[in-house]
Amino acid sequence: MAVDQENVSKVLSVLSHRLRREILEILCEKGESSFTDLMNALGVDTGKLSFHIRNLQPFIEQTETGKYRLSRAGESAVRVI
Repeated sequence: MAVDQENVSKVLSVLSHRLRREILEILCEKGESSFTDLMNALGVDTGKLSFHIRNLQPFIEQTETGKYRLSRAGESAVRVI
């Protein structure tokens, strides 16, 4: 099976940031969390959290109520980290 090195590089780049890994770990522990709850837990401002959530799009998804949770890819990523 051939590995797409470009995709691997993108995934590693996203997961290389400590704050993004913390977001994934919080969602893994809690199941789902609101934007405000994530912001308070991480001690960051709105702009910083928005930036990192956008970068995590393959790994997280929003529920119907607007909360964030891990996608299947996110669950796999948490097992790796």
